[in-house]
Amino acid sequence: MRPLPRAPSIPNPAPQMMKKTILAALLALLTLTAAAVPAPQSATTPDSSAYARTLRKALRFMDDGEWLNASAMFTIMLEQRPEEVSNYSNAIVTDAMLGDTLAVSRLLETSMEHNVSMDSIFTDVQRVSTRLGVSHLYERVLLGAGKQFSYLQRSLNQYLLRYYVFRNNGPEMVRYARIMLERMPASVPFRRILARGYMLQGKMDAAADVWRDILRSDPDNLDTLLDLGNYYHALGRAADAEPYLRAAYRLHPTPYLASLLRP
Repeated sequence: MRPLPRAPSIPNPAPQMMKKTILAALLALLTLTAAAVPAPQSATTPDSSAYARTLRKALRFMDDGEWLNASAMFTIMLEQRPEEVSNYSNAIVTDAMLGDTLAVSRLLETSMEHNVSMDSIFTDVQRVSTRLGVSHLYERVLLGAGKQFSYLQRSLNQYLLRYYVFRNNGPEMVRYARIMLERMPASVPFRRILARGYMLQGKMDAAADVWRDILRSDPDNLDTLLDLGNYYHALGRAADAEPYLRAAYRLHPTPYLASLLRP
């Protein structure tokens, strides 16, 4: 017998269905609340005050871990202010907490339609996820965006590299530094990240190879001179350390370097 074909993978509709139900209830509640409040004198005050109240409720839902309610509130806010960066970042984090990857993708698409800076959104997603103690969501969002928007991959790789540097994740620093160096092989910052990634893994010989390579193209790179000089000094190889430490001292004399170079 021929095996039955596998059913296609279908996103879990539960978060979307529940969010629509909550959104409808919240819209009804907000309509009733607005009808019960007398109209103020200023034409600009009602929108601002109502928006501020909605924001306070949404942030309270986030802090309490009520992700479906928070997501529904941010949906309302995005309809009112689709150009606001924080609305996207907050909504992305709440939907990521719900595991709703489809909603995250739609939010990114909507932000592009409204010409909202992607750099600003990802920077704010990192801020929000860190504030809530779920910084791993930032990595998840970046990796998911890379699968969905392949034309953003180069920028996303830079965000991921910065994230792994922040986390001192040696293996991923090496991986993404190499990816970036494929396009920019002469980049000193990326090569220094590569060396640091090796160092965090205890691969000091590999790090020293990268430092020497940097100095071949940038012999006055102070940080690299110090790294290589201190590396040899820690190994007790004073003769190998001296030229690097002396070059560093010439560029930036300090008492510490003078003490290392003293006979």
